[in-house]
Amino acid sequence: MGSRPVKLIDPIKGITTSRTPISLGLAFLVVAVGLYGLAIFTAPDDPPLDYISFSENISWPLSIVLLFPVVIALTQSFYQQIPLVFSRLAASQKDSTEFHSFWNHRRRLFNHPVIRAVILAIVAALNYAYYSTLFQSGKHTWINYDGVLSGFTYAGLYSVVVQVFLCYWVALSVWNNLVLARVLHIFFNLTKSQQVTDPHAQTETFDESTEYLFEIDIQPLHPDGCCGLKPITDLCLKYNIILLLLGIYISLKYIDRIFIQEGFLLDDIGNPIFIIAYIFLAPLMFFLPLSSAHKRMSIAKVLHLKSIAKTLTSWTKNSTRITGEKMDNMSKLSDFYEKQKSRIPVWPFDFKSMQSFVVTVLIPIFPTLLSFLAHLLNSFGFNSL
Repeated sequence: MGSRPVKLIDPIKGITTSRTPISLGLAFLVVAVGLYGLAIFTAPDDPPLDYISFSENISWPLSIVLLFPVVIALTQSFYQQIPLVFSRLAASQKDSTEFHSFWNHRRRLFNHPVIRAVILAIVAALNYAYYSTLFQSGKHTWINYDGVLSGFTYAGLYSVVVQVFLCYWVALSVWNNLVLARVLHIFFNLTKSQQVTDPHAQTETFDESTEYLFEIDIQPLHPDGCCGLKPITDLCLKYNIILLLLGIYISLKYIDRIFIQEGFLLDDIGNPIFIIAYIFLAPLMFFLPLSSAHKRMSIAKVLHLKSIAKTLTSWTKNSTRITGEKMDNMSKLSDFYEKQKSRIPVWPFDFKSMQSFVVTVLIPIFPTLLSFLAHLLNSFGFNSL
């Protein structure tokens, strides 16, 4: 009998489950190129001097063609990888009724229709505020100059649909990452007794003798440096790349606002929202899922060190006369114990993972701070800088 298939996450019902990451990314690229072409084709022949074209509005053409198709493809790959990670963690239990019951119940949290509706409503409200601010500013852009419907150009109307979709997609991915962290915490900490009494609970006590529902194979000496839990790290690093691309988009948006449109960051309601959300959420998106394995890894480390200590103790007790060779072996084992005590990790990430996270956070913020500083110096008359 073959393995039972694990049901996938479906962020947009009926569309995304059957799509590969590449096909979904290419589909959006077609949409993006369509907006690019429409904006260029419908550009006015004799615009005013303060007119900002689609090409000049760099946060749109660069991000929509080069960044967001990749973001969508990576997010789809992230969604497809989640159930596979749980299957690998469950190992020998991946075909069990307990595992499939656990996953199918928690899978609904990723796909909950009420959550989708709430996210869509919030996204629609924020976009309404954004476009209202744009129209009230009196600026002439490819979105609103010589508009044909409610002040929008054809390309402007197209941009509303695209931007609402992208905001919804990104916001939903943030929610699903938080759900992933919660489900991982339950998966690692759910005990057999809680499965019977309270399937939503998780143990908070540190007890080596606790019988956990899922026998996760945590290997303190595994060469991946994460006790064999590298699949979780790889999953978080994939979302880390998504955060990096989103951070680059935020930088483009700020540079666009300050240098192209000659405005200020606070002129656009989206700017403070984006930067505050990014700085606050980026660490959570990376560390929350990884923290789920901490307690089980700590227990595995304690048990491993106890087994070494037990061997040392037995050698000492059972030897009435310790030879030079025996003493040498005990010394080596004692050194091995000390090395293992410092080397065995209790968090499923290594130095390279931390480097990747730091780069993800710093790269988008650095140009944003530079652009803000340049604008501030400009306002004080240091134009030569």
